Amino acid sequence: MGSVFLVGGILETVITVPNPKWFLFFPYEINIHPYSLLGLSLTVIGIVLLVLGIVISIHYALERSWYMSRLKEAHTLEQEKLRYKSSQQKEM
Repeated sequence: MGSVFLVGGILETVITVPNPKWFLFFPYEINIHPYSLLGLSLTVIGIVLLVLGIVISIHYALERSWYMSRLKEAHTLEQEKLRYKSSQQKEM
């Protein structure tokens, strides 16, 4: 969604403003035409959504790795319990 807004905002700015001055992806000199403001707002919203998407995906990847390590620990504990029970039953 962020990439669609970003590309849409850049295209909107390129089409409506004849010679925009750019600072990275942000046009800092816009016309009084309302479409140029729309292009700037779409670009800013697109960048914000992209950054938030990256941050959220990193956060959930870290949570998933934490959960998988806990699951692995629980699995090894259960395996050790089963081995202990089976070794006690063999001794009897």
